[in-house]
Amino acid sequence: MHLNTLAGRSYNDLMQYPVFPWILANYDSPYVDLSDPKMFRDLSKPMGAQTPGRLVQFVKRYKEWDDPHGETPPYHYGTHYSSAMIVCSYLVRMEPFAQHFLRLQGGHFDLADRMFHSIKEAWTSASKHNMADVKELIPEFFYLPEFLMNTNNFDLGLKQNGTPLNDVVLPPWAKNDAREFITRAQNGAGVRLRVPTPPRVDRSDFRKNATIGFINNFGQIPKQLFKRPHPAKKCGGGVVGNQRPYSSILDGGGNLISALGGNGDRNVMQSVGNLVSVGFGGGDKEKCFYHGVDLLRPTATVVKELKGPVGQILPLDNKPNSILAVEQNKALMGARSYVSWGFADCSLRVCHVDSDRPTLICELTQNVDWNGEVVACAVANEKIFVTGQTNSVLCVWELSQYTSNTNTPLLANNTASYSNIPSITLKSSLHGHSDAITCLAVSSAYNIVLSGSKDRTCVIWDLARHDFTRQLPVHEAAIDAVAINDCSGELASADGCNLRLWSINGDPLALVDTSMNSSVHSTVLCIAFSTLNDWDGENVVVTGSTDGIVRFWSLAFVQDRGGNVESESDDESCRDKDPDKDEDEFEEARKREINIRKRGSLRGSKSEGNLSDDGGFEVLSEREIAGAFALAPGCVWKRELCFRGKLTLHTSYERKDNLEPAAITSLGVARDHKSLYVGDARGRVYGWSVSDSSGGGRADHWVRDEASDSCTGCSVKFTITERKHHCRNCGQVFCAKCSRFESEIFRLKILKPVRVCEPCYVNLKGKVTPAT
Repeated sequence: MHLNTLAGRSYNDLMQYPVFPWILANYDSPYVDLSDPKMFRDLSKPMGAQTPGRLVQFVKRYKEWDDPHGETPPYHYGTHYSSAMIVCSYLVRMEPFAQHFLRLQGGHFDLADRMFHSIKEAWTSASKHNMADVKELIPEFFYLPEFLMNTNNFDLGLKQNGTPLNDVVLPPWAKNDAREFITRAQNGAGVRLRVPTPPRVDRSDFRKNATIGFINNFGQIPKQLFKRPHPAKKCGGGVVGNQRPYSSILDGGGNLISALGGNGDRNVMQSVGNLVSVGFGGGDKEKCFYHGVDLLRPTATVVKELKGPVGQILPLDNKPNSILAVEQNKALMGARSYVSWGFADCSLRVCHVDSDRPTLICELTQNVDWNGEVVACAVANEKIFVTGQTNSVLCVWELSQYTSNTNTPLLANNTASYSNIPSITLKSSLHGHSDAITCLAVSSAYNIVLSGSKDRTCVIWDLARHDFTRQLPVHEAAIDAVAINDCSGELASADGCNLRLWSINGDPLALVDTSMNSSVHSTVLCIAFSTLNDWDGENVVVTGSTDGIVRFWSLAFVQDRGGNVESESDDESCRDKDPDKDEDEFEEARKREINIRKRGSLRGSKSEGNLSDDGGFEVLSEREIAGAFALAPGCVWKRELCFRGKLTLHTSYERKDNLEPAAITSLGVARDHKSLYVGDARGRVYGWSVSDSSGGGRADHWVRDEASDSCTGCSVKFTITERKHHCRNCGQVFCAKCSRFESEIFRLKILKPVRVCEPCYVNLKGKVTPAT
């Protein structure tokens, strides 16, 4: 986007719309193999030179060009890689671009066969077959799946084979899911194209209109940024700028209503020898907490302890385990102050973090919209925050400092302002719920507010316009927690034990019962996202519940026959719901999956307590899906929230060795994603991070030393000479004799032999233990 801005391109000008390059070149494979150079387009060449035969034709045109009038010099391409017509044809399924397309087309849609209807055909046309087509992509290919879907139900006509034109046909590796199609790329070096435009333009209206029409259809020469080749990229993965493409929100009719931006690391295409790989800036993968859920180790002591239940955790960048934490009924407004509520005088108070002394007290009893109690608050930045009240109203407040007494905005306490005295201004009141507000979340990156209520609904609000955007479908119970992913824009809501995931435009993505059909009912109290890189397939949604357990979930594709796959509790990725159909083929596909299960990259668990190496299932990588178990007959790909792991030490009620269990009330993710902070109802904050050494440090599933006074295997009593030892696999406490075995534990990514008990050794090695 930086290059587009420097070239004078803008979202406000269809003739100079931002350009992104084609990155992938394989639209036939059922999976994307990022280690295969053939998967990628050659970014060193323009679209006209992607195939040798096509390049020869363009060179031949240039050499054999002969203009008898001498007005038009030789050229390679007769059209640009971007124009208003190309942009509108890509975005024709969305408003307001559909209207722009109709105006360019004289009031009607183009012939169905000539419109943008297939990713594969668009690529082959621009790279191989059509000499008049060298178009590149637009940013929407990298962040907006809605433009690929005909949500407005436009009548786009019929193709010559009788097929109606509707949603864009996606490649097989997208699994018929527009969100799965999103790819990552960096702008490539282009060449300055030559268009046969006369150097002298007659200023008459006729010639002027003709020139504008020509530019709309064929494009305009942009500013040339580079006059020499790009320097070679260094290995190791860097970051190009800090800006990610704009993201958009659609209204109920699928119309583009606002473009909202944010910051985030971008990916860099690298070429290392003959291997094309993808490097990503912004973190050490081996140290990110969500890449090693099974390797997380807690801090030796409590990171921070508060007087009441933890309400918010804000990790700082200064040093490891440096955080700010406040109790419930408080919300941090940066690192120096917080806003608090819930007082008997119905006031909002802005207090200093270090001293807890209020710097501003604002009584709300005289406000016209005030006849309820503040029960939730979310902070957008150091000046703007939103409160939710028992009367179902949301209020947007601004913390400001006035310099005069004239033209004073309406103050929340309805008092006059004085020079240089901070005050709180009520910016807007938002009405959309029918019962008390229960929870709030704000995203400054997307300028939206997500509110949950006792009326079992969630509402998305536009924070910039202070307006209603849309309401999510009704939940089964009152909303207990909401969260917004600042990187991808995904929304999460929890009602009871149900965790629901939504797109920023309100489309349901997945639903999971976090209790995993347990007899003990638990309620989700807090939700957090991993947001380091939105492209990472191992990203997690983290939930904290009343049972004291922190759970990790990841989106993954599973095969569904009938729409009732429960990947968290079933050993099969695709279960046969109709035994009379394709039973043999289906069973064969299932067996092939099981045989290669241990090589998968994303693991689930048959049950939360199952820690054996052979008791769970694994969601396989793209290559394994394509080669080992293809889509079974009668199945479809379905996106599911798969269980990744859990944290139970210190807080879980199900562990007898936890002396003071407590509900999880707050979660905090470090900015570098190397640590996860967990706050509970007792006011304690614990830190979790990936262990530096393989198998070192206390793991979550280890039984506490003080909870066991005898060996789990032989029941011998522990003494000063008979020490306690933990099995690294199951976590139970054994004597030295019963834990004398060693084995790798691939499930925990422990590649060197470590101490294990005899039963685990048998399971891991698959052989009988040596005689003693």
